[in-house]
Amino acid sequence: MNVAITYLIKDNNILLLFKKTRNYYVGPGGKQDKHEQILQTATREFKEETGLDISPKLAAVSAIRLDEAGGKKEYTLSSFYATDFEGELLERTPEGILSWQPSGQIQNLSMFAGDKILLKLLLEQIKQDEKIETRYASFVYKDNYKKLVSYSIDGDENNA
Repeated sequence: MNVAITYLIKDNNILLLFKKTRNYYVGPGGKQDKHEQILQTATREFKEETGLDISPKLAAVSAIRLDEAGGKKEYTLSSFYATDFEGELLERTPEGILSWQPSGQIQNLSMFAGDKILLKLLLEQIKQDEKIETRYASFVYKDNYKKLVSYSIDGDENNA
């Protein structure tokens, strides 16, 4: 399974979707449809969930694994970012509640640990006006994604 999410970053704020079903903030996105390129997935899902048109750029590709007593669940997550948009932001969406969050507060939000790690790296590159390099990562979770067990970014292994 392939999933795409996109972070829209504007004026030191990030547009996030609060998913009531998980009680977490995420970048708007969703699953890749058959015969669809992952960039198309990011653009389509973002439009569906926010009402906005964007031109996303790839920030990271991550192998996500959930280890549970009943077995493993694995998927690939492509994380995109955008800094410009067109259209009117939806006030409500069936997926959850959209809100602009200050970039300095991201580490305090209820988010997947891997999302926080990658978003922090992306924001640092943007803040320093650096060329955004695509990151390659893997994250291993347990307890229904509540506990990050280990991760690797660009080949560097870390235990959470």
